[in-house]
Amino acid sequence: MEARRIELKMALLESLRGILSDSQHTRQQGEEHLNVIEMTPEFGIHLTDIIIDQNNFLAIRQLAAVVLKQYVQTHWSSTSDKYVVPETPEWAKRTVRELLPNTLGDQSSLIRSSVAYAISEIARWDWPESWPQLFEVLMGFIISSTQNFVHGAMKVLTELSDNMTDNQLPQLIPIMFPELIRIFKDEKSFSSNIRGRTTQILNSCVTLIYAMSDLEKTAPDVLLFPYVPEFLSAFSVSLLQPDGPHSDFLLKTNVVKTLICFTESFPVEMAPHLGSVISVVWDLFRRIEESTDSDGEKYNIQNLVCHLFEFFSALFQHKIYKSIVSRMVDDLIYHLIKYMLITEEQADIWVTYPGRFIEDEVDDTITSSVRILAVNLLDTIAHLNKSKILESVSKAVRKHFDEVEAIKSSPFWSVI
Repeated sequence: MEARRIELKMALLESLRGILSDSQHTRQQGEEHLNVIEMTPEFGIHLTDIIIDQNNFLAIRQLAAVVLKQYVQTHWSSTSDKYVVPETPEWAKRTVRELLPNTLGDQSSLIRSSVAYAISEIARWDWPESWPQLFEVLMGFIISSTQNFVHGAMKVLTELSDNMTDNQLPQLIPIMFPELIRIFKDEKSFSSNIRGRTTQILNSCVTLIYAMSDLEKTAPDVLLFPYVPEFLSAFSVSLLQPDGPHSDFLLKTNVVKTLICFTESFPVEMAPHLGSVISVVWDLFRRIEESTDSDGEKYNIQNLVCHLFEFFSALFQHKIYKSIVSRMVDDLIYHLIKYMLITEEQADIWVTYPGRFIEDEVDDTITSSVRILAVNLLDTIAHLNKSKILESVSKAVRKHFDEVEAIKSSPFWSVI
């Protein structure tokens, strides 16, 4: 039995090496041999052994993780849309579930990510019934504050939250949300990248809770709203910080995305909580113009601006925020005009070649998106504040002309 196991594992390793070969013939042979070995009940275990063994080449281990995920999709459950016989026996599944999670702390981020995808695919079928201890293991990794394990565990949670069912969510949130809050607030122990993942997981959960609320009216009250004040408090602190290692533009963008999700999903319920946060977001919006516009930061800044425009648009579309946003209109329009600015060179091109105007306006670059979203936000404000819009635009334009007059040097600009 042991000899057969070793023989199968060596054959699997040889097949994986063949698939990575430069030779098309060798690759085809490797794929054919892999398809044969895939029919054996120990296939998933052998793949897991190869992933775990750090003596194997990184490319081999990563390929094994990818193949394992595909294997789970096709052989783990007969209820899968992609199911192909034979189904993996329970003893083999149990061995894979026991061995695989520890690889989430691997030194290679490629292995951690690939393993996270495989684990989330297994959890899709086995949690919580056949794998009740999964989240206890993941939370243990997160609480350990060991960077590699935290990164791997957060990757699993990110993947799982995108595919969570309404039956699984109530079991997960009481365990997960307190840890997400702790991770986001602990800027000394966790990188901005890991802290940003907490917002991605939260967004997926909020979206699912919103969908659940159609049938389960109390779901938001039980699953979400008790945690909102602490989340928003942590978000406000992050948005108030200057750009740096603890709160970069990407993290701020992720926070604003979450605020958009809150506002669009539960506008009325969130209103009592968002008042102070809106003032923080507004302060951030006004500070951005003073930020560096180096090549390394330009994309991240413009991406943040785009999501700030989306957040303001969401506020203007809900009457419950009218008293708050009405105080912002004059100043906001003044800033929107700046973001709709084009250069004299760009204006000359559009006048000379009108077709380029159409091409540029449908261009999917971040710069075009900023200008177009600014125009769309101004249009939203105009439709919702018809009685005041002309006065506000007039004030904003007058202010720009006064500033130009004051510096006695007028750059060419045009509102499109």
